[in-house]
Amino acid sequence: MSKEQYDQGVSAKLVSIDDLTPNPQNARKHPASQVASIRASISEYGFTNPILADIDDGGLIVAGHGRRLALLELFAAGEAVRLPNGRTLPDRMVPVIDCAGWTEGQRRAYTIADNRLAETSTWDKGLLKVELAFLNDEGFDLDLTGFEGKALDKMLAETTPPDEFPEYGDDIETDHQCPRCGYRWSGKAG
Repeated sequence: MSKEQYDQGVSAKLVSIDDLTPNPQNARKHPASQVASIRASISEYGFTNPILADIDDGGLIVAGHGRRLALLELFAAGEAVRLPNGRTLPDRMVPVIDCAGWTEGQRRAYTIADNRLAETSTWDKGLLKVELAFLNDEGFDLDLTGFEGKALDKMLAETTPPDEFPEYGDDIETDHQCPRCGYRWSGKAG
C-alpha cells in the first residue's frame, strides 16, 4: 500500500451535518452547559476532532454527538467553523471518519468506550494547577479548559505559595542530598 492510498483510507471526509444521524442507542447525554462548552472550544481552537460515523448506514454517528450539537448551534448562529490551521470549512460541512467496515457490535461497543475511556484517566493535580495558573496569568479564558466555578477557584487559590515561602534559588539551605542525582531537599528524610 502506498502512502497516498493509506492517507486516502484514513483521512476524514467532509460530510454535510444534515447527512449525519444521531445514534438512538447512544447512552451518553449532553446537557446544554456541556454543548455550550464544546461550542466555545470549537470557536476558540477550531474543529479538532472529526465525528466518527458509518456513512453506509445513513451517517449513523458512533462518536461525536456532543460535537454535532455544538456545530448545529454554530451553524444556526451563522458562524463559520474553521480548522485549527485557520481554514474555514464549507457551510454545514464537517470532517467525518467513516467506520463503515465495523460490525454493529463494534459500533455499539465503541460508542460506549469512546465516552468511558476518557473518564478512567486521572489528573496530575500539581501539574494541572501549574498549567491553570500559567493560563490565568496569561489572561486566558479558563472556562475554555472545561474547568469552571468553585473547583477552578479552589485550584487557583492552592497554587499561590504563602508569603513566607522562599523563592527558588541555589542559595536555599537544604538538609539532605540524594547521592545518585544530587537533588537537595529539606524535611523528613525517607
